[in-house]
Amino acid sequence: MITAVVTIPLSNNLNSIATIAFVAACVVQGPWIVMKERLARSKFWLIPVIYFLWCCCTWFWDVSGGFTIKELERYTILLFLPAACAVIPRISKTLLRQACISFIAVTVLLCLIALGKSFFEYRQAGDSRVFFYPYLGKQVALNAIFLSNFCLASITWLLYYGYVQRRNRRTKHHVASIALVGFLMLMLFLLSSKIILFLTFIIIIVFLLALGYLRGYFLRSLLVVGLIVGVGAIAVTNLHYLKWRIKTTEFK
Repeated sequence: MITAVVTIPLSNNLNSIATIAFVAACVVQGPWIVMKERLARSKFWLIPVIYFLWCCCTWFWDVSGGFTIKELERYTILLFLPAACAVIPRISKTLLRQACISFIAVTVLLCLIALGKSFFEYRQAGDSRVFFYPYLGKQVALNAIFLSNFCLASITWLLYYGYVQRRNRRTKHHVASIALVGFLMLMLFLLSSKIILFLTFIIIIVFLLALGYLRGYFLRSLLVVGLIVGVGAIAVTNLHYLKWRIKTTEFK
């Protein structure tokens, strides 16, 4: 499972291979009678399967040329993965935590590689646009919105495992978590995906206020929220490309 998770931000072929291996492991891990009982217990896995079959049907009458066999191949996971997840034994919390941490590590590594490539190109060309959307994402062969999603997912898991499911964490763990969240926030500002930035602010503000209320330090949470809003305002003002992106936003 960890292999299937950590290859999400990487090449589609790598992730496809890892996902197929994960599905195969789910299918062969138990007798058919047990799997049949688990499939009958919950029918939610049928929803994405039906959606995939609907995509297959629409392919036959789609005359626009926009729906190709390649699109069907891309959605084939909806036919196999939901059923595989329905029959797999319960995944331990430890394994889920390891998978999330591994995903965060891969995302941070990709961000560092993208920044490094942009830095070397900036030294040669002197064009600061190499640090912004959409060019920054292309440095690691990813759409900037996809990379923004991966950064937001990493921030969410860092906050959850760091402060909701907290253990005996030392000061260095808190420093590392805050530093990683700050770095990923910087990447989100550079990638300049407006929807993802909006979702990030909503998630972090709600998280901090709720956590502060439940843990008894609501005023400190308000202070941190004010700090984040201030940093966001400074970023929008000083990062020229992000400022232009926000300025040209239209509500439809």
